[in-house]
Amino acid sequence: MVLTRSINHAGFAVSLLATTLLGSLFVPAQHAAHAAQPTLFAASEVRLNRDGEPVGVNREAVLALALAGSIAAGVGVSAIHRQMHPNWAQEHLESQSRRNRGAVSHASGSQFHSANPRLQQRLVRLLHDDRGAASRLVAQAQIRYPGQSPNWYVEKVIYDLERDRGRV
Repeated sequence: MVLTRSINHAGFAVSLLATTLLGSLFVPAQHAAHAAQPTLFAASEVRLNRDGEPVGVNREAVLALALAGSIAAGVGVSAIHRQMHPNWAQEHLESQSRRNRGAVSHASGSQFHSANPRLQQRLVRLLHDDRGAASRLVAQAQIRYPGQSPNWYVEKVIYDLERDRGRV
């Protein structure tokens, strides 16, 4: 439940950031248009300072309006996303937990150590006595082909090594 909330908050934060950045692009463009064409505002007598900015414009208010609009757009985008993909968070969590379970259980290379000792010895001999490499290769095979026996993984790694070396 907590993880679901954090994913929803993360998605909201990303959409909020994206819309804020997008909204902030329009403020300088609009401001530059006013500075470049002071004749449009001749009736209201807009004065420009040395930097070419209109005098009397409350910058904080303009930024606050841009931020409020960006937040509103972010909330809208998030709501639309939730409506279009109601089970996205749950599906994402399930796929992520499946990946994490695989990474945690396979990282130690326990399948290598529980395989037949003769197969272990043959694999280590092929790898020039590098037990760490043997363990990592078996762990990778276990991730790639889940649900097999420890001996199967060691045999698969041996087969792949011999095949790649041109012995099969």
